[in-house]
Amino acid sequence: MNHQKGILSTSYAGLAMRILLKKDKPMQVRDLLEEISKYRKIKGKTPQNTLSSVLQRSTVFKRTAKGYVLVKSESDKFSDFL
Repeated sequence: MNHQKGILSTSYAGLAMRILLKKDKPMQVRDLLEEISKYRKIKGKTPQNTLSSVLQRSTVFKRTAKGYVLVKSESDKFSDFL
């Protein structure tokens, strides 16, 4: 899967992608936010809600269970159209 642009980004989505690909397992949003805070300053009153919103709107991430996300595989992308 070619996510090179996202991997180089310092946005929430880019950093989340980099971390999830590195860990190679689903992570809870709060744990993901903790990891992201190591790479960039977290601002705002509700950063966990912001991250959840970004991940939910993205077509690259998949929710596996309540509060858990991972990067979609190629086969997941095509199953969205079925």
